[in-house]
Amino acid sequence: MKAPRARLPDLQPRLLARLRLRLAEDFRLAVLLLCGVCTIAGILPFLLTRAWRGEWLVVALDVLVIVAIASANIHAWRSGRTRGPGAFLVLVNNLGAFMLTLMAGMTGVLWTFPVLLMNYFLVDRLPALATSLALVVLVAAQPGLFAEPMQAASFAVTAGLVSLYAFIFAHRAARQHGRLEGLARRDPMTGAGNRRQMEADLADAAARFDPARPGMAVALLDLDHFKAINDTYGHDAGDRVIVNFAARVRECVRGRDRLYRFGGEEFVLLLEEVDAAGAFAALEKVRRHVGLTLHAPGGAVTVSIGAALLRQDEPWQPWLARADAALYAAKRGGRNKVVLAGAMEPPSGAAFAAAANEPAADPRLRLVT
Repeated sequence: MKAPRARLPDLQPRLLARLRLRLAEDFRLAVLLLCGVCTIAGILPFLLTRAWRGEWLVVALDVLVIVAIASANIHAWRSGRTRGPGAFLVLVNNLGAFMLTLMAGMTGVLWTFPVLLMNYFLVDRLPALATSLALVVLVAAQPGLFAEPMQAASFAVTAGLVSLYAFIFAHRAARQHGRLEGLARRDPMTGAGNRRQMEADLADAAARFDPARPGMAVALLDLDHFKAINDTYGHDAGDRVIVNFAARVRECVRGRDRLYRFGGEEFVLLLEEVDAAGAFAALEKVRRHVGLTLHAPGGAVTVSIGAALLRQDEPWQPWLARADAALYAAKRGGRNKVVLAGAMEPPSGAAFAAAANEPAADPRLRLVT
């Protein structure tokens, strides 16, 4: 029986799809690769022409620039890091443009203009502005490069204007990108992080776990009997409760703690630098504050909370799943409870009472394994 042949025609579309997906998700990487490919494509014809003419010194410079650009792009693609390769390309491009003006005269001066524009695509606008102005000053100040001072001044003014216009465009583009990124990562109704942001932050927290440092806890918070609020008083009343709930939670947590809307009336809270006692105390504070201050048209609204401390070498998905199981335990246990998952002893009564600022004995606080 013959072995099945590899389906090579299907491989190419799959690779192209993966390439498009990665470039679509990483804007900086896409810009870096595009600038690199365009620069190499622009240099190659001149490299071949100069080689034909025997201008080997300039050819060597062109080859060095192409190799440096290709190396930076390959490093960025493999590592996923773009800031270092971007800064390296800015250095290579500006140094190459300056050296080309020394070797090729006015022909090299023309290459400074695309380099000035490219700076703003590769690095942040302030470093790009400083690098661009330095290149303009160095080129304009070269003795014997321009026929007369007026020509040098004309170059400095036009190149400076190109850099200024590029700076203005980069500034506006960065602001717009920041707004769009905020919309893509925030829940528009509550201002909390959305599910996409939550997954990224939990994955990062799991990757940063260090047993020698304070731990991290993730908590699922679910409003009790929320469906009844929607059914009885309408979705507008329910939306107001959700917005007010997010505000009440923020009033209780630290600035480093992060809140996300998981879906509907369910939220996720990421607590950093906490142990079991700290997680109990923080979440019990949230539970009490919500019960005292959050109201629907029919009366007070309570919250059930399930949480889990991060374990060593634990991916974020099972970490969150353990918190979800603790939440279900809180719901089954009568709601308006804090339940912490994990095979550990509850914190001591004195430690918890001091942290939560209330009597230690509280039947609504539970521990599940």
